[in-house]
Amino acid sequence: MKQFIATFILLIGLCNMAMAQEGIFVNYEKMPEYPGGERKWIKDRDTYMETRLKELFPEAHPDSLATDETKRRIIMQFTIDKKGEVQMPSILRGLHPVLDNEAFRYVRQLPRFKPGTVHGKPQDVKFTLPLFVHSYYLRLLEREEQQSTDTTVYKVVEKMPEYPGGIDKLMEYIRTSTDNYWKKIYPKGKPVYPCESIIGRIIVSFVVNENGQVTDPVIKRSLDPILDKEAIRIVKSMPRWIPGESKGKKVKVRYTLPFQF
Repeated sequence: MKQFIATFILLIGLCNMAMAQEGIFVNYEKMPEYPGGERKWIKDRDTYMETRLKELFPEAHPDSLATDETKRRIIMQFTIDKKGEVQMPSILRGLHPVLDNEAFRYVRQLPRFKPGTVHGKPQDVKFTLPLFVHSYYLRLLEREEQQSTDTTVYKVVEKMPEYPGGIDKLMEYIRTSTDNYWKKIYPKGKPVYPCESIIGRIIVSFVVNENGQVTDPVIKRSLDPILDKEAIRIVKSMPRWIPGESKGKKVKVRYTLPFQF
């Protein structure tokens, strides 16, 4: 028994020495703290994943989610450095490339933590975090893959299409295009009335093909025939995108955008 205890203590000592050599400490005076505390972190994590998955799978039926209580876990690992910033995220246990990508996205957008300390000094701390996903979403992805062909237009892929310069540049393009439209129609400034009756949002869906070209624009939510036509024109005038990819292969992906007029 004494030999077992001595061996156990030796193993712990060797483990702590190895972790310390990597700059990752095990015995902390104070663990890193999420802004607002642990309960807020759990709530924010679950809210983020639920919101993103509903955006990715708008066809998901609420009843199916309510009746399917089974949840699967993605296990993420990352380091919170001495400045409280998240570094080196990695997946310890994945589910599916699309879902794993959302887990990466979540970890990368985490706010700055209050760093952990050892002997009163900030230190790097390694974290392991589970993210929960309804099994229903995994089944949707598996079903789509089974039905997929070379002509399939995907709704969700591991790497979604990207506008040149990213989402900020895309929003800037839409905002500038709609502003230019009103300036062309009303060079002296858009009047409050009668245009007030048709101010609102148009939803346009389109396909980004394997070459990054924007095709097949469709109005999903109409506002006014003239404005609908202008939204379609803006979409057709877009530059070539970076195409989406599934399993390393460029594929067609349907994308949906709001236009505020």
